[in-house]
Amino acid sequence: MPYFPIPSEAFDRARTRPRRDFVMTVPRELTAETRCDSSMASSPPTATDDINSADIALRVSGLSKTYRIYGRSQDRLLQGLWGNRKQLYREFRALDSISFEIRRGETFGIVGPNGSGKSTLLQLIAGTLTPTQGEIYIKGKVSALLELGAGFNGEFTGRENIHMAASIAGLNPDEIGQRYERIAAYADIGDFLDQPVKTYSSGMYVRLAFAVAISVEPEVLIIDEALAVGDMEFQAKCMVTLKQMQERGTTILFVSHDVGVVSALCEHTLYLKHGRALEIGPTPDIVARYIREVQEANNRKINVAVSGNNDSRIASTSDASETGITPPHRTASPTSSRAVSGVASGSSASGSFTAASPFQSVEKEHLARFAENANHCRSGTGDVRVIYAEMTDDKGLLVRSAEFGQSVLIRIIVEAARPCTFSVNYKICDKNRTPVIGADFLMQRQTLLTLEPSQQAEVLYRTSLPLTDGRYSLRISLTHPVNAHQQALFFDIVEIAHVFEVLPNQTAKFWTQVYLPNTLDVRVLE
Repeated sequence: MPYFPIPSEAFDRARTRPRRDFVMTVPRELTAETRCDSSMASSPPTATDDINSADIALRVSGLSKTYRIYGRSQDRLLQGLWGNRKQLYREFRALDSISFEIRRGETFGIVGPNGSGKSTLLQLIAGTLTPTQGEIYIKGKVSALLELGAGFNGEFTGRENIHMAASIAGLNPDEIGQRYERIAAYADIGDFLDQPVKTYSSGMYVRLAFAVAISVEPEVLIIDEALAVGDMEFQAKCMVTLKQMQERGTTILFVSHDVGVVSALCEHTLYLKHGRALEIGPTPDIVARYIREVQEANNRKINVAVSGNNDSRIASTSDASETGITPPHRTASPTSSRAVSGVASGSSASGSFTAASPFQSVEKEHLARFAENANHCRSGTGDVRVIYAEMTDDKGLLVRSAEFGQSVLIRIIVEAARPCTFSVNYKICDKNRTPVIGADFLMQRQTLLTLEPSQQAEVLYRTSLPLTDGRYSLRISLTHPVNAHQQALFFDIVEIAHVFEVLPNQTAKFWTQVYLPNTLDVRVLE
């Protein structure tokens, strides 16, 4: 197969570079014995002798990155003249003492808001940036899919960039020739392979970059949010590929703002914020904390936008004209008792409750268990709170193990601390806390509920569990929809109100998370 005119020095390096068992190929080589640190690097906080263990693929110890921010462009030159006698810059610490390790074959996620240092961390690990302080240990061949456009020359065609990128990644010309057709087929950009990549759309760019990244068969794959720009079909193909790489034992370091994808792929996750590692742990716990803090931040923004101060609250209909919010539905009065589409609000003639009446059928053990689960992971303004929730069967017994398709009753009791107008919502989440099914007042076309301070209400959702076997949890939230339902003010969120499992379907195994009833017609065509 003919090779195209690209810089010959790239091929020269590929021919002369010694092949090693454990190599980091973007953009320099690191073996298990090689340290990626600077002259300022401090001693690692943990022993490093066990980096040769077969279990460890990557270890980061005390990693920091500091940038110098100059007020004027000429100050950079003047600083070189002044040396240490005068400081004309301020320091910005993009990363501050990050430490973690990833075991071989593990998929490790990183989440955090924009500007938290996620991309900087991946660039340090990939070798495109040099750390100010700390150490990085990598064991195995690394392929990195970093920010869009990294690693390609915009003036070269897609075909030329494939050869160049694969050469830099350590493949020799024969290996590139053997894999070229597979790369081109996976990228699937047709005749654009012979056009300069500077003319590519972002989707075409990421198609080519991902195809090249996986073609080198890395032992460690680094992905930085790049898949977010691809079309839906290509994203699905990438997810299948990543699952296959997981099955082969590839170690994956994955950054994304899509917490659903992080939950589906990653066993453990790092939460970065302002350059610091806030928490490292099982992905469901980290994602739940990240979502909770994002929702709390949104609450503060909505309050400020609506009322102009951080202490205001969205309250009842009477406050709507003052706050600038118009409730999206006719508001239910505190004394109404209405059932719509299987949803009931209130359980007495008047619809209001004394402090004791909603709990007459609730055992103390159940109350204590709910309080323990709810307080473990809870957020919101607290204007109205869930004081009890349960899931029961047709006999009124708590559901711990459910049959496929079993009917259940979700009972939620709430109490207001301030005048509030709100929706009561539930979601049933899988073991990764990814929502699977759920409902809210808007979807049920139920009027929003209004309560005065100390008033309580009971909400009943009747539903079924057409779920594949596994463990699930019940999530409850109390929200006021704003901005044409695109945002909501969160009064209370209980991440784990109830935990249960669904038993295997005895009729037949189905291979989706949820099974919906179908009508089926079959006929033999003549």
